[in-house]
Amino acid sequence: MDIYQKNLQALFKKDPLLFAKLKAIKENKKYEVFLGNDSANFNLLDKETNTPLFEKSPLDSSLELYKNSEIYMLYPYLYYFGLGNGVFYRLLLGNGNLKRLVVIEPEIEIIFIVLNLLDFSTEILENRLILLHASFCNYNMIASLFDMDKKSRLYARMYDLKLFNAYYERYSHQMIEINQHFTRALEHGAISVGNDAKDALIGIKQH
Repeated sequence: MDIYQKNLQALFKKDPLLFAKLKAIKENKKYEVFLGNDSANFNLLDKETNTPLFEKSPLDSSLELYKNSEIYMLYPYLYYFGLGNGVFYRLLLGNGNLKRLVVIEPEIEIIFIVLNLLDFSTEILENRLILLHASFCNYNMIASLFDMDKKSRLYARMYDLKLFNAYYERYSHQMIEINQHFTRALEHGAISVGNDAKDALIGIKQH
């Protein structure tokens, strides 16, 4: 079984919506892939705007981003907008402290390309990587993330939706809207956690 089939099989179990959307794609049309001499050093070119995903070496950019993310190494939950070429997230997932990584990508074709080149099947099956297509990210979808892992609500104060790199600034309106869904879901979650604690106290008093 090739890498893409392994990733698809994992998504079939965890995210049937994304699985179905990816199954409809047979080839990349909007983006051209440029492979370097290292399997982790590949760039994507947006053919519509003639804009590369990375302005300089993709591998150097990923390593630099990883180094700059050292302050988040103790965070159990991280949120990013933009999948890039996936290499940065492959590095992040090597951190045992990271319980769940949520990555939102606006371009389905980028998800298609990355899942053809990098194996994330284990992390998808273990719910350590939640890969979302931005078009599916309504309030209910975002709120469900905190229902499937209630511990994530306890880290609401650490929430921050980070932009992957400058290429994704063109999708800022989508990012802002999705960020609002996250904020609303976390606020609702905080109320729920508060009510749970209150109910627990009442239960203790009754005993």
